[in-house]
Amino acid sequence: MKSFDYKALGKRIFIRRKELGLTQEEIAEKLNISRVYFSSIESGKRRIYTSTLVAIANALETTADELLLGQQEWDQKACNHALGNILLDCSPENRKIIIQATVALKKALTKTENDSQY
Repeated sequence: MKSFDYKALGKRIFIRRKELGLTQEEIAEKLNISRVYFSSIESGKRRIYTSTLVAIANALETTADELLLGQQEWDQKACNHALGNILLDCSPENRKIIIQATVALKKALTKTENDSQY
């Protein structure tokens, strides 16, 4: 039986952390773990508990599935989770602006898709 690729998991964690512009120290602090432990997870040298994986995914505003398997199709639950995390610390006014911008973007994308079909 093939063993799990912890190095690939660590690389996906590293890439996502960099996309968010976060340091190992910042993530470790959010998770209440040491930077050394987090570094060993990122380098694929340590196995981790499922609860730790979920906490890392939440801190990185993604899903455990995405960290485990790589970029997957975004189902409704993953989209809701990602958008919820984005809106979590916004003021009510900023939430309204983000929702309005999202609606406008969706309309523009739909129009572009429809235009390219003809």
